[in-house]
Amino acid sequence: MSDSLGQMLRAAREAKGLTLEEVEKTTRIRARFLAALEAEAFDEIPSPVQVRGFLRNYAQHVGLNAEQMLAFYEQLPGRAVLAGGLPAPRPVYRPRIPQVQSRRPRWLSADVLVAAVITLALAALLLWGGLQWAARLRLSAPYLRCAG
Repeated sequence: MSDSLGQMLRAAREAKGLTLEEVEKTTRIRARFLAALEAEAFDEIPSPVQVRGFLRNYAQHVGLNAEQMLAFYEQLPGRAVLAGGLPAPRPVYRPRIPQVQSRRPRWLSADVLVAAVITLALAALLLWGGLQWAARLRLSAPYLRCAG
């Protein structure tokens, strides 16, 4: 194996007459990741697990032995490996989310105000309905006494 991993992938793809876009449509691996595999720019792919998965799928699609390609990838120099054969984790970038200070107290939020308005409207409706009902009872009370 005098060729590099990327050169073997590119040669197999070109031998089948495929473009990166055609391989992308079939394998559903983005063309930029396929180009990164061919250029051996593995740090452009988010994780080593994805590198191995992409490499396996790409190799199978272009007719190469996937297990041999994965073994070749594992032997590449410059790969940090922990005990047990696992790759060393990359530091994860976690952006710091700034705390947003509210200018008004939390109990004056829009949803609380809407709930208060609805509650007051329902209370007014019930009070008005109760007064209407009481007025009808007062008006109909003399008729009830005479009938009884």
